[in-house]
Amino acid sequence: NQKMNQNFLDTIYLFACGATGTVPETTHEFDFQTILKIAWAQGIWETVFLGIKSLHEKDPNIMPQELYAQLHNKFIVRCGTQYRRCALMHEILKKLNESGIETCILKGESVSRFYHTPIARISSDFDILIDPKKTDLCLRILQDCGFNIGDKVYESHQIECVHPIIGLVEIHIMMYGHRNEVTYNEPYINIVAEDGTTYQTLGITDNFLFLLLHFMKHFLSEGVGIRQLLDVLLYVKNNHALIDWERANKAISNLGFTKMFECLISIGILCSLQI
Repeated sequence: NQKMNQNFLDTIYLFACGATGTVPETTHEFDFQTILKIAWAQGIWETVFLGIKSLHEKDPNIMPQELYAQLHNKFIVRCGTQYRRCALMHEILKKLNESGIETCILKGESVSRFYHTPIARISSDFDILIDPKKTDLCLRILQDCGFNIGDKVYESHQIECVHPIIGLVEIHIMMYGHRNEVTYNEPYINIVAEDGTTYQTLGITDNFLFLLLHFMKHFLSEGVGIRQLLDVLLYVKNNHALIDWERANKAISNLGFTKMFECLISIGILCSLQI
């Protein structure tokens, strides 16, 4: 219905504002209760709260102070838990690297650095790319570190490993290629995390293609969420001048994704991302 559509649009708007550090404009009254329910279901509650926080700083009367305090405390706890998860994951990466296993972070922190408040982009899992020849050694180390190792699924790109604190970690042993229309050929780049840890991620154009393929994989199989959409848009916004667009556009065309990518950019413009 019309009200639900407005609440969903308001959720996207507040999410975009929180992700970019923009103070929202109040052209109408927000239904914060419904917006936060949508945000929770979409896995973007923390970043949407940042948009609400900006509104509250401008006008403390947008909601009862007791309710705002409860939401703020929940935000602090959630982000603190995420910081702990990331710190422990960085320790695991260090152990893997010291054991001769080169690691590359996919999605997650490689994308959250483009959010105004990176720690507020909370995902349910971590994705790590390794050399498939080091798979057995990697899984032994993870098991020694307290992970429960999932079964290897035939022809699967990843192996699921679960830690009691870190949660789900997916060990990728190959990249999405979609029948080889996309190849990844850039050297890894080094990124410094919030806690000062240096880690590796994909090169600029490789990362863009991987994010787009990951988006399309979910779109075609089960649907995508708002965060996956904004991950791609924020990445393009922050790396537009660095992406090899000749190579990227060729891959997008070969995959038949041209119209879809045009739609993504249109959504970005609608969200005032100035792409």
